[in-house]
Amino acid sequence: MRFLSPTFVRLHLSLAVSLFGAACHNPKPVPATPTPLARLSSVPQTTAWLLMTTPAMRPDVIAGREDVTLRDRGWWRAGDGSISVRVRSGFWSNLRKYESGGVLVVEGQPGQQVQLDVRNHTERRIEVIIDWNGADVKGQTGYPVQRTGLVLAPAESKVVKPLTLGSVADISAMLRHQPAYQEGVARLTVFTSAEKSKPKPLTTPSHATRTPQHQSHPQSRDYEYR
Repeated sequence: MRFLSPTFVRLHLSLAVSLFGAACHNPKPVPATPTPLARLSSVPQTTAWLLMTTPAMRPDVIAGREDVTLRDRGWWRAGDGSISVRVRSGFWSNLRKYESGGVLVVEGQPGQQVQLDVRNHTERRIEVIIDWNGADVKGQTGYPVQRTGLVLAPAESKVVKPLTLGSVADISAMLRHQPAYQEGVARLTVFTSAEKSKPKPLTTPSHATRTPQHQSHPQSRDYEYR
């Protein structure tokens, strides 16, 4: 039987130890976690409220608002107008909704699976913290300023699903302490990014154009976003 020389063994053992040490000191890179949105302020840009109700209870909920009520058939411009929201049960199925005193009343059956569409109308990135049926949609605890939310680029829309439709216990749900912690109530808290968005470059027309002259200007609605 042929035996390996001590020198040969020592050389190979030293090489193995060196390779093992290099592997320990140079681990595989770990993917970086996304950086939270740098907020312009700890004070929200705006807050939007939704009330979920049943068809039978909807007239009482609207009457309890004691304000002008309008049927909403599409995207609802919420809060100060920074965002729009829409609640749907499917791709082609919008739920019956009413705007009443700056609150969106959503009509449906408790336990129904729905989705929430959110759109950013500002020129900056925003972060939307969503409370739905008394809990953060990500399962987080604490005040909205302590949590992370849905980040949207300027003019971007995103979908949050699946969500379960609830129903307010009574018409005074919005008058209680901490309404966002109640069944059937949704709150969207919007924070603005501290980063300024790059303005889009203006396109230069290839030929001279005439600016149309309007005879009259449309009148803005008073108190559009309350």
